[in-house]
Amino acid sequence: CEIVETAKTFEYEDLYDTKTPLGKCPRCGRPVFEMAWFYRCAELPDVAPEDDCPMRFWKDTSGRYLDRRAVAALIQEGRTPVLDGFTARSGRTYRASLEVDRDEWRLQVVPAGWNEEAASETPEYEVNTEPLGKCPFGGEECQVIETPTHFACTAWVADAEAQAAFRAAKKAAREAGAEPPEKPEKPDHALFVFPRTVCKREITRDEALVYLREGKTELLTDFTSRHGRPFSAQLVLKDTGKHGFEFPPRGKQAKEAEGEGAAAEGAEGAKPAKARGKRGPKAAAVGAAAASEAPDRKAARGGRRFGKKFDPGTTRVVRAGKKGASPRKAAAAKSAKPRAKKIAARKQAAPLGE
Repeated sequence: CEIVETAKTFEYEDLYDTKTPLGKCPRCGRPVFEMAWFYRCAELPDVAPEDDCPMRFWKDTSGRYLDRRAVAALIQEGRTPVLDGFTARSGRTYRASLEVDRDEWRLQVVPAGWNEEAASETPEYEVNTEPLGKCPFGGEECQVIETPTHFACTAWVADAEAQAAFRAAKKAAREAGAEPPEKPEKPDHALFVFPRTVCKREITRDEALVYLREGKTELLTDFTSRHGRPFSAQLVLKDTGKHGFEFPPRGKQAKEAEGEGAAAEGAEGAKPAKARGKRGPKAAAVGAAAASEAPDRKAARGGRRFGKKFDPGTTRVVRAGKKGASPRKAAAAKSAKPRAKKIAARKQAAPLGE
C-alpha cells in the first residue's frame, strides 16, 4: 500500500516547505524556514551548532501553538498582535503578544491581561507599613515589608519597579523608532518574596513572621490544588528566596513515624528491668523441651514462606496442603513390600547348592 510505504520511509524535512522562507532572521539575516519543533534560519553546513545562530521561534510557546502567520508577522514587524490562548502554570489562560528579546535572542511573551472566562485576579490585601524583619539574603539595610500581593524584601520591590519601567520605556522607544534602553541589572543576591495567597489560601502576617524567623511555617491546612483537592503542607524558604512545599508523611511512613514516637516515649517512661535469678529444675526442663522443638518449628515456618511445609519426622519438604508423598509413589511403595517378602522367602527355602 502506498500510504504504508510512505509512512515507513518519510522524513520530517519532507513535511515542511524549505523553498519559501517566512522572512529574514532578525539576528543573522538568513532566511527562516519551518522545522519539526521550531522555525529557524537556514543552517550553515560547516558551522557547529554551538557557534550557529541561537534564534529559535518555538512552536509551543507558553502553551500556545505558534503558526506560520504569527512567525511571519513577528519577523516583519518585530512584534505580533495580541493573541489568545496562552496558558499560565496555574492553568489560567491569558492574552499576550510576542516580541524578540534582542539581548538574549529569544521570544518574549508580553501579557495583555487575563481572559474574561478565566478566574479573577490575585487578591489584594491591606498593607501594614511596619516591616516584618530583616531580609535573610540582603543584609541589614534590606527589610521585608508588605505589598498588596506579597511579603517581599525592599530589593525585590525595587527590582520589580525597575523592570516595569524598563518595559514601558522599551515600548515607547519601539513606537518612536528609537534605540531601546539598556536592561537593568539584577541584584547580586537572592530576593526574598513570599505570596500572600498560596494555592487559594491567604497567608497571614503571623504565619509570614514564623516563615521569616524559622525558615518554614507550621503545618498549614486548607490549601487547594489546581485540581480542586484540599491538602496540607509546610511552606519552606529555599535558597532562591522563593518558597517550596513539604508534605506530611502518609500511609506506611506515617505509621512508622507514629511507632518511633511511641517507642521513644515508652523508652523514656520505662522502669529498669529486674535482674533475673536462677531457674529451678522444672523451669529448666520446660526450657530444654522448648529449645528442642524450636528447630522444627523454625523449619516449618521457613517452608511455609515458599508455599511448602516441612515434615520433621521424615526430613522431607512436601507441597503445602498434602501429607506424605504423591499417590503414585505411595502405591509403588505399598506394592514393593509384599514382593520383597516373597523374594526373601524364596532365598531361605532354596538349597545351598543352587
